[in-house]
Amino acid sequence: MECIVGIGASIASKIGECAVSNLGRQLGYLFYYKSNVENLKTQARDLRDAKERVQHSVDNARRRGEEIEADVGNWLNRVDVICEEVESFVKDTVQANKGCSSGSSLNLVLRYQLGRKAKKMAQDVVEIKGAARSNNISYLPVLRSVFQIEGFMAFDTRNSTLMGIMKALVDVNVGMIGVYGMAGVGKTTLIKEVARRALQENLFNDVVLIVVSQTPNHVRIQQEIADKLGLAFHETSISARADRLRHRLRKEEKFLIILDDIWKKLDLLDIGICFEDNQNGCKILLTSRFQDVLSKHVSVQKNFPVELLSKDEAWNWFSQIVGDPIKISDIQSLATQIVEECGCLPIAIVTVGHALKTESLSSWKDALRQLQRSNPTNIEGMNEKVYSSIKLSYDFLGNEEAKSLLLLCCLHEEDANIGVEDLLRYIMGWGLFEDVYKMDEARDRLQTMVEKLKAHCLLLNGDYIDTVKMHDIIRDVSISIASKDRHMYNIRNKDDLKERLNKKKLKDSNAISLLCDNVDYLPEKLECSLLHFIWMWKIRYLQIPDHFFEETTELRVLDLSYSYLGVLPSSFCFLKNLRALCLRDCWLRDIALIVELKNLEILDLSRSNIEELPKQIGQLTCLRVLDLTSCSRLKVIQPNIISSLIHLEELYMKKSFAKWEVESAYGERSNASLCELKNLVQLTTLHVEIADANALPKDLFHDKLERFKILIGNLSGWSDHGTSRMLKLINFTKSSLLEDHGLKRLLKRSKELYLDGLKGVENVVHELDWEGFPRLKHFILKNNGEVRHIINLGDQAHPSSAFPSLESFSLKFMMKLEKICHGKLSIESFGKLRLLEVSYCDQLKNLFSFSVAKGLLQLKDIQVTNCKMMEEMITCKGEDDALNVNNEEMGSIEFPRLCALRLMNLPKLNRFCTTQKEELLTTDPTMPLFNEKIISFPVLETLELYDVNVREIWYSQLADSTYFQNLVTLIVKHCESLKNLFSSSVAVNLVQLKKLEIEQCRMMEEIISTNGMTNKIIFPRMNSLRLRNLNITKFCSATFVEFPMLTELSIRECQNLETFISSSEEDHDSIMISLFNENVAFPSLKKMEISVMDKFNRVWSDRLNADSFCKLEDVEIVLCCSLKNIFPSSILGRLKNLTMLTVWQCYTIEEVFEIPTSDVQQACSITPTQLSSLHLYRLSNLKRVWSNGPREVLTFPNLQKVYIYECPSLENLFPYSFAKSLLKLEILCVIDCGIKEVVSEEEGSETNPKFVFPQLTDLRLLNVPHLVSFYPALHTSEWPLLKWLVVSECKDIEVFFALESLGLDDHHIPIQQHYLFLTQKATFPTLEKLKLERSSLTKIWDVQYEVMIGVEEHAGILSSLRELKLSDLPNLMYLWEESTHPCKAYKNLCALEVVRCGRLKNLVPSSVSFQNLVNLMVTECHGMVCLLTSSTAKSMTKLKRMSISGCQQMKTITSNDEEGEIFFNQLKVLKLDRLPFLTSFYSGNYLMRFPNLGKIVVRKCPQMQTFSDGVVSTPMLHKVLIDMEDENSSESDAESEDEHAESSFHQVENRRPIDDINNIISQHWSSALNTLQYDAMNSSEQWSNALDMWLRYAETDDHIHEEHSDGNFDEDHQLFMNIRSSEIASDSESNFEGELHSEADDGEESEGF
Repeated sequence: MECIVGIGASIASKIGECAVSNLGRQLGYLFYYKSNVENLKTQARDLRDAKERVQHSVDNARRRGEEIEADVGNWLNRVDVICEEVESFVKDTVQANKGCSSGSSLNLVLRYQLGRKAKKMAQDVVEIKGAARSNNISYLPVLRSVFQIEGFMAFDTRNSTLMGIMKALVDVNVGMIGVYGMAGVGKTTLIKEVARRALQENLFNDVVLIVVSQTPNHVRIQQEIADKLGLAFHETSISARADRLRHRLRKEEKFLIILDDIWKKLDLLDIGICFEDNQNGCKILLTSRFQDVLSKHVSVQKNFPVELLSKDEAWNWFSQIVGDPIKISDIQSLATQIVEECGCLPIAIVTVGHALKTESLSSWKDALRQLQRSNPTNIEGMNEKVYSSIKLSYDFLGNEEAKSLLLLCCLHEEDANIGVEDLLRYIMGWGLFEDVYKMDEARDRLQTMVEKLKAHCLLLNGDYIDTVKMHDIIRDVSISIASKDRHMYNIRNKDDLKERLNKKKLKDSNAISLLCDNVDYLPEKLECSLLHFIWMWKIRYLQIPDHFFEETTELRVLDLSYSYLGVLPSSFCFLKNLRALCLRDCWLRDIALIVELKNLEILDLSRSNIEELPKQIGQLTCLRVLDLTSCSRLKVIQPNIISSLIHLEELYMKKSFAKWEVESAYGERSNASLCELKNLVQLTTLHVEIADANALPKDLFHDKLERFKILIGNLSGWSDHGTSRMLKLINFTKSSLLEDHGLKRLLKRSKELYLDGLKGVENVVHELDWEGFPRLKHFILKNNGEVRHIINLGDQAHPSSAFPSLESFSLKFMMKLEKICHGKLSIESFGKLRLLEVSYCDQLKNLFSFSVAKGLLQLKDIQVTNCKMMEEMITCKGEDDALNVNNEEMGSIEFPRLCALRLMNLPKLNRFCTTQKEELLTTDPTMPLFNEKIISFPVLETLELYDVNVREIWYSQLADSTYFQNLVTLIVKHCESLKNLFSSSVAVNLVQLKKLEIEQCRMMEEIISTNGMTNKIIFPRMNSLRLRNLNITKFCSATFVEFPMLTELSIRECQNLETFISSSEEDHDSIMISLFNENVAFPSLKKMEISVMDKFNRVWSDRLNADSFCKLEDVEIVLCCSLKNIFPSSILGRLKNLTMLTVWQCYTIEEVFEIPTSDVQQACSITPTQLSSLHLYRLSNLKRVWSNGPREVLTFPNLQKVYIYECPSLENLFPYSFAKSLLKLEILCVIDCGIKEVVSEEEGSETNPKFVFPQLTDLRLLNVPHLVSFYPALHTSEWPLLKWLVVSECKDIEVFFALESLGLDDHHIPIQQHYLFLTQKATFPTLEKLKLERSSLTKIWDVQYEVMIGVEEHAGILSSLRELKLSDLPNLMYLWEESTHPCKAYKNLCALEVVRCGRLKNLVPSSVSFQNLVNLMVTECHGMVCLLTSSTAKSMTKLKRMSISGCQQMKTITSNDEEGEIFFNQLKVLKLDRLPFLTSFYSGNYLMRFPNLGKIVVRKCPQMQTFSDGVVSTPMLHKVLIDMEDENSSESDAESEDEHAESSFHQVENRRPIDDINNIISQHWSSALNTLQYDAMNSSEQWSNALDMWLRYAETDDHIHEEHSDGNFDEDHQLFMNIRSSEIASDSESNFEGELHSEADDGEESEGF
């Protein structure tokens, strides 16, 4: 009992506690009613904010094409429901408080109920808010291919094949399926239908279709598959890409690859196409014209043929194509047979059906007969029915003219864009059009024929205006038809030509097309007596034989365009029947034989090099067409040539002759006059340029001109839009335009009109064409200070029409223009306008009224620049509006096709368009440029703003997210009032933006204004970002900004920029300031340029986003003067792709690569970079490129080019360990640096190391005064490919290249002697050019110790040397020491220059041979007494030029140390200058022969009284210049000396050879000196310049002499002097590096410095 009582008491106690607790809670609802309601409101507001954030993310995801996760959508729906409930509840509480004020008890009850409900609802709101997701709200859907099928008919024959393929696609045992059939049978159409159905039935997740074709492109096939898979290749080789593709395909499920049009064996494994057996439903479908390709070479498991259509199917389809005519009984019976003859081939049915559907009954009958009689041809992949079908289309083009046109087209190159105008000239020349007597008539007929061929599917539109193309199959069939039926042969290559000529297959030819550009053979005579047409292009390197055309007397059309012809072959005189001659873009020298072509009607000399129109052309009185287009050198047309061409119908002189002379009653003209055109009464086409309007006679132009392009005035450009009627006028007055010259008729008929500098006109339309230029398509009006209105309709009540056909409109430099249109225009005005350009119109305030702007539905491009008063583009003030409605009724303007908008230098522009109501009510200066409520650009891609005075471009919150959604390029420059470019809400809408460029916006503080929102910002497509000359301190303040596709980043002259992305959490007081940190991501960045910035002392922070900068390839750092290094140790691991580094003028840089200390290195992996090019310029504080040795962390195995300039603190270039790995180094250039050695020693370096540079070709060391050696210790080196070596101003150098196992100390080589080379055999086997300057070298190489290495081995060091220059080497003793062994060191030397080497006694010892030397120049070597030994001189058989000057001790050039004659076989020019002790050229008395010597100069050699003691033979010598020292000469005589020098050039030349040079020199010193032709010339600077000029162009003179072999020396000399008169040598000494001629194509050695 007590237990029961206890239990009861316990229960009662608990009940009591619960009652008290429950009572408290219930009372809480009553007492905390208001706080509960307020809490509910707060929580609901927070929930709405959370929803808005999620909604923003949802909207952004949808703009990016992403799908929203289902639970996110459900959450948004729950939010909407609970928010509606809360809103309803709040309204109820307000109503309850108003209605219950009288009863307190009732009021308490309501308070309790409402408080309780508010509490519960608040809990629900909190719960829903907690379920919000901020990440992973969307996903990128897989976009499947879409196949739009045109031309697929559900025929039974197709359905059976289709069902078989579909069944094979679901068969787990079949992975590869083939489809084969003849060309044109419909394989591609069928497999596209297969793909469509397979996707529709969800057999595959996706399908990719690739066309393989005759020449498979493996890279393209791989890329197309990868694009569909979302795979990015990082590999470049096909095999590596194949491996990557195979790896990716193994992970794919239900994927179908279709390879269409396979012609031969295709190794799918090599491409990377490979699925595992029954790999999750993945398949491969292939098509081919050939069954065996699929079954034997590709090994398909199922092979399906695509058969011809059944007769019923073919008939039904043919009937559908032809239409109503098929219902006529007579045609129906014929059609049945025609379909049968078409072989039920789809392509044939389509072709024949289109050909016959508009033809008469007789044509149908004839068509059937033609099909029945047609002979098959062997075209690969096509049977006889295909040939017959296409031939039928050819036969039933209506007449022979259309057939001939098609066959003429097939003579063009494959896939060529065939010019319609070219076809016209061929046709008229050949006479293919009957009953056509005028070019305009022929043009109309041709256009009709072209359209007919297009309609019959035999021709296609070309890629350019007025061009057509041919389908390959149609062309192949046409070529076959042409050769068989017309004997028209298309010769495809030179082998084909040779075979046809050898087998005489061209003897019956009617036309020949030879368009290959590598023809190396033409027969001496073309035996084609029936030939009417020959087309030979690009005969560039082969002269046409003189007798070539002797047997082609029936030839009517000849095209030799793009050829080097020179003189026309003499057999041209046999072409009496030639009607058309095309010499377009030919090099012509003499075409006088053209006078023999008496029947010539069409002559095309366009783009040729003629300077004067041959006068013989005036005798070609049958000429109808003369084309001189782009003959830019044409300056002379003799009078009366053009006027003689009385039958001329078309004259083309665009970009050609413009110097028309004015007809005068006094004197004869030297050039053509425009009055001559008046004689051309049949002229219908005229393209002409008239530089001087005064040369324009009255009434020159008549109404017969149907096609014209006329430029009058000094205009530089001929750009046009391809219309048939263009008029370009400059500096005309109204009276001269409309009255004096009769241009008014042309003005009204023009389709393109350019008026530049027009005077006397204020209202263009009213005064020039009241009808409003209804035909005009393109109008440019510029440089005018009078025009106020283009259109001024005044107070006219009814709208008028103007420019209804205008497509482009340009206004430039219209200084007084106030309005484009004043008054009311009809809706069709400017209705076709696509391009509008307005610039330098200083009085213009707007472009168009609101009503006109609404009609600009075709406008694609607006460019407005440099208009000082421009306030807005579109005005809504209404006075010029035809709509005549209130502003509230106007609505908005949409430019549905506007793609580009460029607004530049418009200082007063502050809005694009503003309604009148806004103008009255709005005074806010921050109103943006674009108001989305008024204006919209749904397809705008490019926006450029330069110098526009706006504070905002867009509203910070865009109501319409599609406003600028397609913007791709945004460029903003010199907009000084902008504080930011756009807000974060605008930024998230620019999902298509690819290029962003901002420059010189000085008020800009940041690019993106976040307005307190620091969410993540992504620019998903941006690939280029450029910031120039901005005062920004940061790009933006977002938490994180990502540029996933950015490849190029350039930041220049942003002096206040410290950190690219600055978040609120950053420590701004940190000593180390980094430009880039973890708040920004550049995962795809390849090129980066940072210049002229010094607010940060590190480019990269130690904390970076994981993927950033890992693809960096090119880095350029310029004038960043707070940096200590470029790459800190923390970023080294990201430099795997770095290929180029340029650092310039960063004066505080101490090292480039910061290598971590040894304890850190242990935790780092080795990073091999791709760095190939290193450029370091003007780094005054740079101490090292790599710190602490890079071998443990960073390697550079791909380094190819190293350029180090002006780094005075740099002591060495490469650490020892690094230099050992430079296996790809090609160029090393060190200039103005302080290095002592190129490679420095390291601790632990091996003894006597060997350095190998297997790829180095160019080594240059210039002004490196402290350089001692390549490596400071004993070493050896190999340079197997070194070609260029330059050592200049390296005064401390001792031994640069050392010898293997032969140290200086070991062999007692004296250190005081400085050698460049102390080296082993063949260490420099390829060295071609060596230049040594301003050094203390005593020897270039050492041969004193030949016992150690052997003279022959040593000579091999320089066996390839071709060019050697030694300059300012005062200690150099010899080029090669005397030896009893023959020296081969210089056996390939072509050019030798020795300047200011004072210790040299002679050039080389007698053991040295110069057997290939071409040019020799020795200057100011004062220690030389004799230049050459006679044995060395005898070896110089190829020497062409010798110049010896300024050698004070020189007594003779060649010594007499060996018996025998001396031959200088090739010497052409000899110069002996300033040799005061020279007594003779040769001191011996043996015969000297100079068989090619043409010029000799002897200047300031007062002791030289004979050339040689022996006989001298100079059979080619024509020019001798002899001068002696004249102490009285002075610089004041410059003018007279110059005249004397010029006259002396004439006096020293002789038409007959000068046989005895000894006699000439001897007579020079005789008392009869003044009577000789060879007058002395005074010493002067002018004389020297003239002399140098003469020598410098000696080779040109030789070529002229050889070319003019007729013996007329005076004519040759005049041509020589004309060439020289236009040029003057700037230096008397040739540049060793720049002016050395390379070997000529024919193998001739280089000929000069």
